[in-house]
Amino acid sequence: ADDMDNDLQQDPEGSGGIASSTSVYSGTIDSPFLIGEVSLTIDQDGLLTETLFDRVMIAYETIESLLLDNYVVHLRARNGDIRISRLGQGCEWFYRELWEAFALKVQTVLHAKGAPLFETKGRYTFNDRQGEALIRIFSDCIMILPPNKDGRRIPLVFINGMKREGYALSIILTTGEHYMFSMLGLDLDPFEGKIYEVIKALQGRNTNFISTLDSSLGLASAMNAARQLPEGIAVRHKELSKSFPSLGSLLEKKLHNSRISDYYNLLKMICDQDNLAIGIFALPEEEVERLKRELLETMAESAGEGETVPELTSEQEDALRWALWVVILAKNGRKVIAEFAFPNEQTATYIFHMNTSFDQLLAILNRGLEATSMQREIISLPADQLWNDSHANDRMALDRTQSVQVLRKLYAGRAIHRSPESWKKSLVELIG
Repeated sequence: ADDMDNDLQQDPEGSGGIASSTSVYSGTIDSPFLIGEVSLTIDQDGLLTETLFDRVMIAYETIESLLLDNYVVHLRARNGDIRISRLGQGCEWFYRELWEAFALKVQTVLHAKGAPLFETKGRYTFNDRQGEALIRIFSDCIMILPPNKDGRRIPLVFINGMKREGYALSIILTTGEHYMFSMLGLDLDPFEGKIYEVIKALQGRNTNFISTLDSSLGLASAMNAARQLPEGIAVRHKELSKSFPSLGSLLEKKLHNSRISDYYNLLKMICDQDNLAIGIFALPEEEVERLKRELLETMAESAGEGETVPELTSEQEDALRWALWVVILAKNGRKVIAEFAFPNEQTATYIFHMNTSFDQLLAILNRGLEATSMQREIISLPADQLWNDSHANDRMALDRTQSVQVLRKLYAGRAIHRSPESWKKSLVELIG
């Protein structure tokens, strides 16, 4: 590199690695859109390529693979293959830094939280895919970050088995997924140890969550309940109520205290109560406080002059604290309905075609909602809108998240909450 200023800026969101670089490399490019001597700048969203007369940003979202071979960097992209050569001594640096920036973009769109707690490089194998990747452990997931489209988020909450086979470590998920890591060298033991550590920490957080939710449970019961009802995962209500009756009735009580109370009663009337699952998570404290202020302001505005503004009742306050959702099978067995009651969002009803068992569809829904951090727009977004520039991150995440791909295929429509009567009518039509 003729002009290399390796002033790497740390990621402002703290998601680990390099966010952007001011390094400028010089080389030769051969591509469908630029040919000749080129200046290359690695940015957080893509690779900026500049010749004397043209300037093209190759967005990471369009890159299918990166490869360093015999001092030539090959980029396979949506709009054609790109060959970058004559990078001089900076070739290896350029490739490593480009992969790092690409990996950071992938982990960001796959909702990495905080900085990595452990980081290594090794081989991955899952389904029929394998290759070399950066492998990072976060507080809630393991990320596989190869220089291609095999990037994956493996949520800790779904891990239910780990197996050492020689110099390889296999991870098994409740969804049936199976991931194998190998060629980790001396990092294998600490990698396995760190996974145990973060899973234990997650179990501890889930136990605290259950204790906050249902203070009548002792510590041993709360620990067992946390395994059955992890925060943010919908589980069969009947089975939960059998094991922990107080917790089962508490979830129902919170649903009746939520804005979907009337809709929940209607759902139970027109759907199959034997196949009913409920999920819950706590909103962050600062979000609860913001919602409280908003509600008090609204109440103050609607109060007459001279009237004192009432304080929030404990029920009103509790309704702002918990996000709940219900998943239920239609009586005809052909559709599954997911009803969301999040205090900071509009209520929403999603309908999915049923092409498997209720438990399997529930597992796919849980996996998809975890993968998107509960952001459901991507599930119902029409295919033509997905190609808008504003959805580049969604496309990148979708390429690497099979559960969301499946949910998009099974998506059958939404019922709008104008009134319980009109909602019921449109829901019955959608159920078919």
